Amino acid sequence: MSTKNLDQLFAPRCLAVMADFCPGGYKEQLLINNLPQLDDQHRVYFVNSPCLPPDIKAIQVDSLEQIEEPIDILIFARPLSMVQEIFRCRNIEAVANLILLGFTEESSPELQQEILKQARRHRIRILGSNSIGLLIPHQRLNASYHPTMPHRGKIALISQSGALITSILDVAREQNIGFSHVISIGNLLDIDFGDLIDYLGGNEQIATVALYIENIKNVKKFLSACRSVSRVKPVIVLKSGRHPQIQSLIQQRITGQQLGSSAVYESAFRRAGIISVDNINQLLTASITLSTRNIPYGNRFALISNSDALGIFAIDQLLFRKLVPTPIDKELQDQLATIIPGNEAGGNPINIGATADNQRFIKTTTAILQSGNFDTLIILMVINGFIKPHEIVTEMEKIRAQFPTKIFYAWLGGSTFHRHKARDFIQDDIPVYLSQQESLSAYYYSERYRYKLTKLMAIPPLFDDAAPAHKGRARQLLAPFLGEEPAILPETITRELLQIYGIPAPTTKRFPETAVELTITSRWDPEFGPFIALGLGGICAPFNSDTSIMLPPLNALLARRMISKSPAGEILKSYPLEKLDELLLRFSTLLCDFAVLWQARLEIQLDESGKLRHKTAFIQVKSSSVEAPNHLAIMPYPSHYQFRETLADGTRVLIRPIKPEDEEKHFAFFHSLSRQTNYYRFFSYRKKLSHEQITRFTQIDYDREMAIIALVEENDQEKTIGVNRLAYYPQEDRYEFALVVTDDWQDKGVGKILMEKLLYIARDRQIKTIYGNILAENSKMIQFCLRFGFKEYLSEGEVVLVKLDL
Repeated sequence: MSTKNLDQLFAPRCLAVMADFCPGGYKEQLLINNLPQLDDQHRVYFVNSPCLPPDIKAIQVDSLEQIEEPIDILIFARPLSMVQEIFRCRNIEAVANLILLGFTEESSPELQQEILKQARRHRIRILGSNSIGLLIPHQRLNASYHPTMPHRGKIALISQSGALITSILDVAREQNIGFSHVISIGNLLDIDFGDLIDYLGGNEQIATVALYIENIKNVKKFLSACRSVSRVKPVIVLKSGRHPQIQSLIQQRITGQQLGSSAVYESAFRRAGIISVDNINQLLTASITLSTRNIPYGNRFALISNSDALGIFAIDQLLFRKLVPTPIDKELQDQLATIIPGNEAGGNPINIGATADNQRFIKTTTAILQSGNFDTLIILMVINGFIKPHEIVTEMEKIRAQFPTKIFYAWLGGSTFHRHKARDFIQDDIPVYLSQQESLSAYYYSERYRYKLTKLMAIPPLFDDAAPAHKGRARQLLAPFLGEEPAILPETITRELLQIYGIPAPTTKRFPETAVELTITSRWDPEFGPFIALGLGGICAPFNSDTSIMLPPLNALLARRMISKSPAGEILKSYPLEKLDELLLRFSTLLCDFAVLWQARLEIQLDESGKLRHKTAFIQVKSSSVEAPNHLAIMPYPSHYQFRETLADGTRVLIRPIKPEDEEKHFAFFHSLSRQTNYYRFFSYRKKLSHEQITRFTQIDYDREMAIIALVEENDQEKTIGVNRLAYYPQEDRYEFALVVTDDWQDKGVGKILMEKLLYIARDRQIKTIYGNILAENSKMIQFCLRFGFKEYLSEGEVVLVKLDL
C-alpha cells in the first residue's frame, strides 16, 4: 500500500519528455503546447527531440544523462518497445516516476511485465500504460494530451479511460466545475486506484474523490483505501461493464485477469462506503455536492417552495428515492399560520404562496430552523418578480450559521445575472442549484453519504459463539477431496462439516405452509473471491431470482442488512430473525476459515416463530493456491492474535485485537487516563472523544493496521487496561506504534506484554521497521523503548523519534 514517489509525481520540480515531435502530430503538439505553460518553479527538458519548434520555452538535451538533477516525472510518448532503452541510462536512478502515454495497440502483457520488473528494480513508479497523462490545475501542470486546463476545484478525478476524462472535463467546463487533480491511470500496470486513493485521501485541498473504473487490479488494497478515506471524504464511483455483454468486451481488453460480476462490485462498493452512480452527470453532481460538505446530521427534512405544484412534484420524486418528508408538528403549524396566508393544511411540502416576498421566505425558514425538528431544508425559489433570491440566500446563511440544519437552495427561472450569482455562492461552498432536479439530487447524494457513514460507524452486537469450530477436524474432512477440479462433498461429509460450525444438518421434518423458503449460497468471484447470496427458495425461486449479496466476513449488523435487502426482506419483517442471523454468521465463518470452498448452497425454511429447518445442503471444494484468510477481499477479525498472559501478581490478562463492539469499554478506558497520561498519548490534553473518533479507534482495517488491547475481569465484566496500536501511513510508507496503559495498571508488566505481542504481530506480517513518536519529557517511555531495542534517530523540538528494525 506504499505511496512511494507520489510526492514527486504530484508536486514535480523537474520533468523530462521523450516523444517524437513530427510535424503535424496532433498529440505531440498538445504536449508542446501544455508543458511550457508551467511557471518558473518547474523545469522541463525535451530529450532527443530534433523536430521541436525553435521558439519553445523548454530545455533541449540529447540524452537523459545530460540532465544533472533528480527527474520527478519522465513522460514517455514513444512506442512502448523503446522504453527499455531508458533503463540503460547511467542516471536512471534519478527518475522517480514514469508516465507511459498511449500504446494500447502494441503492448503485449509480456513486454509490460518486463517494463514493470525493470522499473521496480530502479524504484521507479509507473502511471499507465495507455494513460493520457496528469493535470493539476493548482500548479498549472498539464502533463497530458488534454488540450485545456480545467478550472481549479476540490474534486480529484481518477479514470481508467482517457476518452472519458475528455468527456467529463468538457461537461464540467460548461458547468464551471473545478478539479484539484485529473489523473489518467490507464491499465494499472503499477500505480493503481488503491495507491492514489490512499495518497489523495490525506490531501486537504481535496474534498471528494471521483473514480471511473473498468476493473480493479488489487481488490484488497482498493477496498482498504476506500474504507479508510471514505470516513473523512466521499469516494464516488462510475463503474463501466455492468451489463454482461459490455463486461465481456472489457474482458477482451484486459489480459491476465478475469473481471468480477457487477453485483459483487456493487456489494463491495457498499461495504467500503463508496457512492455508486450511473452516468457522467450523476458523477459530477454527486462530486460537487459532496465537496461542499453540506452533509445532514439526520434524515428529517422539509421542503419550502413558492410553487405548490413544484413542491408536490419534488416530494413525489424524493419518495421514489425512499426519502420521506418529516411531518410538521402542531406547534410549528400554528406558528407558520401566522406567517403564511391561508396555510391551513400545514403539510410538508410547505407552500408559502406564489406572491411570497423575501421576508416571507426568511421568516418561514427561520421558524423551521428554530423548531429544531429538521436536519435539512430544501428551498425551491421560483424567480417571479416578487423575490431577490441572492438576498434571501445571503440573509439565510447568516441565520443558518446558528443552527446545525443544512440547506439546499434551488433557483428556478432566473437570468444570466442569477446564474453568475449562483456560481459565486457555489465557490463559497453554499449549495445553490439552477434546477429542481439538481437540488433534489444533491440532497439525495448527501443523504446517501450520511447513511453510509452511519453504517460504517455502526456498532455491531456481539456474536457469542458458544460452539467454536474445530478447524483441525474440518481440515481433515476436506483434504481427500481437494484437487485441480471442483469436487462435490458426499452427504455424510457435508453434514459433519456443517455440524462442526454449529449449522444443523438437513432434516425431513415438515414445517407449516406459512414458512418462508430461502437459499443461502456462496460462489467464487474472480476478482473479489468468495461472496454470500441470500434469495428465495422453493416454488418462489423461478419467479424471483434476485439475491442480496455480501462479501464475508459478516457481523450481526451486516447479516441483518443482508436479510432486509433480500427478496424476502418485506415478508420477513414480522419474523423473529435471530436464528437466521446466526446461520449467516456461522456460514460466513466457514467461508472465512477455508479458501478451498468453491461453491455451497443451503436450502432452508423459516417459520413465523423464527425456527429454522434445513432442507438440503451442497458443498463443492477445490484446491487453492492461497491460504485462508488471504482469499478474502476484506480481512476478517484476526482471532489467531489472541493471547492469555499472567502478570507478576497473578492477574490473568487477555490480549486480543480490538473489535467494533469494544466502543463502550474504550470510552471507559479513555476517561480512566490521568491528565498526564492523556497528554503523553495524544501530545495535547483531550477532554473527550467524539463518537466518530472512538469509532475510528475501534473499527480498524485489520489488513493495514492493528490495535491490541489488554483486558482484565472486574466484577464479572471485561475492562480495558491498555492498548498498543500499529498504524500505517502510506504517504511515508511506514508503521508507527502508540502504546498507553491506564494509570492504575502501570508498572505491572502490562505495557511490556503489549509491546512484545505487537512486535510478534509485526514480524508475523513481515513488517521491516517500526517507528514511534514520543514527547521528549516522557523519559519513562523513551527508556522503555530503548530496552526493546529501539534507537533514537531524530529529535524534533519537543518530540523524540525512535525506530526498531525487525
